[in-house]
Amino acid sequence: MMKAMELTADKGFFVIEVPKPVPTDTQILVRVKYSAIDTSLQNLLDRDMVASYIHDMKSKPLMAGNHFSGTIEAVGASVAAQKEFTVGDGVFGHLQYAPQTKQGAYSEYVTVEADACALKPSNVSWETAASSTTEAMTALQAMRDKAGLIKGKTVLILGSGGGVGSVAVGIAKSLGASRVTAVCSTRDVDRIQKLGADIVIDRKTQDNWETAAVGKFDVVFDAPTKYGLWQASKWLNPGGGFVNTIPTIFDILLIGWLWGWFTGKIFTTVACASKKADLDLVGEWLLKGSVAVEIDSTHDVSSLEAAMRRQNDPSKSGRVAIKVEGGW
Repeated sequence: MMKAMELTADKGFFVIEVPKPVPTDTQILVRVKYSAIDTSLQNLLDRDMVASYIHDMKSKPLMAGNHFSGTIEAVGASVAAQKEFTVGDGVFGHLQYAPQTKQGAYSEYVTVEADACALKPSNVSWETAASSTTEAMTALQAMRDKAGLIKGKTVLILGSGGGVGSVAVGIAKSLGASRVTAVCSTRDVDRIQKLGADIVIDRKTQDNWETAAVGKFDVVFDAPTKYGLWQASKWLNPGGGFVNTIPTIFDILLIGWLWGWFTGKIFTTVACASKKADLDLVGEWLLKGSVAVEIDSTHDVSSLEAAMRRQNDPSKSGRVAIKVEGGW
């Protein structure tokens, strides 16, 4: 048996005991050391439409948490034969967003496919590794895979003060962007400059920044999904790509492709996919220091409600990490 946190119907958390998972031939069993508050946790608590796309909302008990870092407890037969992962190795990753996902990282153990996690760099802390996964892969896959960011292109990052937007700054530079312009609020300006943005626009103090101060870009990443196709089109160079993080029915699913066909530009959305190759790349950048993941605070898993309050606090700056091992 193992301990896990259950999401209750009244939006609370309760410690329960459930059977310890057993890895299949292609999986590894991870003893979780750290996790982090995922922005999608609020969707699960609210049981809204987005929640059904990222988790099996009918599963009982309902468990959550996507970020994880920890040590390998056991490996499946196929994994053992490949000799890439062994018992005792430190790993980190992201439990896949999917309607069939039942487990959660706010648990003592999780099982994960071997091609969906990576070895943790030895000089990267457990809490940093756990806190880096979901947001970093979202930013990487959005800009590189969806919007076509390659070396020499220019990038506009909207919402750069948030968890996804802030890590996107370093990732854009690491991918070779020639100029990264980041938009954030006043309190985040210095922080985003330190993370490597070439130009920082303070949306609170710069009047009419949407039209007067931005310019044209090859890639526009709307991390908080605040802007529509009409505004995005004004910011894009011919052949440029716009990507956000939440599938909006009217902007993306129904008319995004049509708008793109008429304008010759890309309008799309991203859903983080857990891939070993991308995690390896994120780990390499963390080790080099070219990408930074800031930790706002760390909470025991038994204090998830307090962690959620901090996550929703406007003064938060960085990731809210969750100590799982020894945090019950």
